[in-house]
Amino acid sequence: MAQRSGELVDGPDGLRRAVRERVREGADFIKLGLSKGGVHDRYHAWGDDPLAQVTTYGLNEVKAAVEEAHRNGMKVSAHAIGEAAVTLALDGGVDVIEHGYGISEEIRTRLVTERKIVVTTLSQIHFHRAAFETFHYPQWERDVYERHWHFMKRDFKLGLRAGVRFALGTDLIGGPTHPLKEAAMEFQLAVELGMPAREALCAGTVVAACACGMVQAGSIEVGKVADLVALRGNPIEDIGAVRQPMAVLKSGTLAHHSP
Repeated sequence: MAQRSGELVDGPDGLRRAVRERVREGADFIKLGLSKGGVHDRYHAWGDDPLAQVTTYGLNEVKAAVEEAHRNGMKVSAHAIGEAAVTLALDGGVDVIEHGYGISEEIRTRLVTERKIVVTTLSQIHFHRAAFETFHYPQWERDVYERHWHFMKRDFKLGLRAGVRFALGTDLIGGPTHPLKEAAMEFQLAVELGMPAREALCAGTVVAACACGMVQAGSIEVGKVADLVALRGNPIEDIGAVRQPMAVLKSGTLAHHSP
């Protein structure tokens, strides 16, 4: 996968051009940022309020990017928080929706009917909240994260009941506040919020692989790559076992082993 930071482009032609540039650079996936905070928000990237997000593009721009990506055989995901952004993603034909909370029952029903994958990012806010005291977060920032946490939890639970197709993701950015080695916490958080353990395991493997378009991975089957994790316990009985890997195999080769 090509390694490159994001970029800002405008207009349908600009979006098409950017997608084509990524194709030439070897990218295998396109992601669009469809929501952000308002002009006066302090937490601009995610917005101070999940219910008051600003969309970043018009529908014609999103459709142009999606059409160009699909023409090249690539899936499109979108950072989308709030009603307007998730609606824009659905109307624009986006394949995978990241976050996807702060929405109405009507949009939740569309997610279920259209079988869209919504990627959870419970860990992102969880680790911010865990770092409040140690890293001396200011009160305004704590308030923002608590607001997001409330709606993230609410819509995850409502989504479970409605039958939303969730894939487990994390949005972890690394230390010191978001250690990548703790990515498996997402399984535990999902189960704590009501997802059955077996469903969580599928959401983090089979559905996640589908979200990435990785048909060669995600389950143990003949003909698929042998990417395997051996655990010390039974995650169906105790989902916390996923945080204690005993061995990791990458394409059948031992990549990690704990005595």
